[in-house]
Amino acid sequence: MITVETYFLDHGLFKSLKTFSDRPANIDHIEGSIELQIDGVTVISREIWDDLNDLWPYLVNAMEDLIIEGKEEVKLSYPDQPIYLYFRKKRGITNRVQIEFSYPETIKYEALLDDLYAAIIGSAEIFFNRMLVLLNSSAETAFYQDELNRVKKIRAYL
Repeated sequence: MITVETYFLDHGLFKSLKTFSDRPANIDHIEGSIELQIDGVTVISREIWDDLNDLWPYLVNAMEDLIIEGKEEVKLSYPDQPIYLYFRKKRGITNRVQIEFSYPETIKYEALLDDLYAAIIGSAEIFFNRMLVLLNSSAETAFYQDELNRVKKIRAYL
């Protein structure tokens, strides 16, 4: 089982996307984390935070490269830190992907491609929808609406 949870960093506390109801203090740099667990193993911890408004689109780009572009390997870095996340399709093994996260120590874990795609794309959709609710002007929400449209395009490939 794969779970992907988003947390906002608010006054030093991690608050779940599901219960966070305040407008982010700085909409240009929304601090928070994305926690990834596979089969109960934490691959990415919520304590590893960065700018969610950049990190979620980076993850969507990675899924787009794997799903639509058919790339075998994708590397992304955290927006403001030297932290790397790799997704590698397993050669010779259908429907498996290796996830490698570089911080604080390198951790590698394998998962079913379809499960990973569904978990990340589903959580991205939840994040972008939530941002549309938390922000209140069309100028602020246009970016998130565009990202949500990309997520829906990727979902159509699943």
